[in-house]
Amino acid sequence: MFIETAKVLEKDDPFHDKLVLLLLWTKEFDQIYNDLHPSDSDMASWESYGFADSLQESWEHTVSSGTSSHMCNLATFSTKALSAGICPDSLALTALWYLREALETSDEAMTASLFPAAVTWVDECRHRLLTFSILDRSYEAHTKSDLSACGALAEAQGVNQSGFSLKRWLFWRERFQHLSHSKVSTIAKNAKTGFMAMINCGHDLDYGVPGEARFAERLQKAMWEALVESGKESLDGDEIDINVDWVN
Repeated sequence: MFIETAKVLEKDDPFHDKLVLLLLWTKEFDQIYNDLHPSDSDMASWESYGFADSLQESWEHTVSSGTSSHMCNLATFSTKALSAGICPDSLALTALWYLREALETSDEAMTASLFPAAVTWVDECRHRLLTFSILDRSYEAHTKSDLSACGALAEAQGVNQSGFSLKRWLFWRERFQHLSHSKVSTIAKNAKTGFMAMINCGHDLDYGVPGEARFAERLQKAMWEALVESGKESLDGDEIDINVDWVN
């Protein structure tokens, strides 16, 4: 019910939050019930009901035969569930799998198809994904560890460690940076959105991520120069022509 509903809810629909809250309620109710019946050894855990497995299966089906809209909708729900701490290991694996399929391949058609939802993943769940990356979160002991393997394009760039790593995070950011120069306007726009979602994450978490300080310094300089030139008292970020290559 949750997953199928999420797929048809528009990605910006606030009901996604209510859907995740309802999902959390079912988990909490299950815990309360088990606390009241501790002697029932046959009682299954909430996780054993298979929400995470069903979500991964739905993702695989949607990627193979669904629409970009469905993928974006499902990404919104998935990221909110992961941010809320629901099945964190399994949903993190789903994130790795999807970002691998979208960003770690040289198949341009595949990237174009999966790209909008990849932007949603990093935009909605960036701080959690960066934290996993900083901590080198690995899933080698997980039954679905194959989902965490790196894609061919990432491996060609020296990203060989499965699971999360800061090196892999930087590879994703560089992919967004590169794709923001695409001749396809929709890809370029989405890529810049993804890059901008990632570029300040380390600062938000008070952690030094390579390139962030350099980008911030150049952005501040550009904003000051634009402010002086405009003669205004202040400027909005939209009034600045931000260059993603300031990170280099």
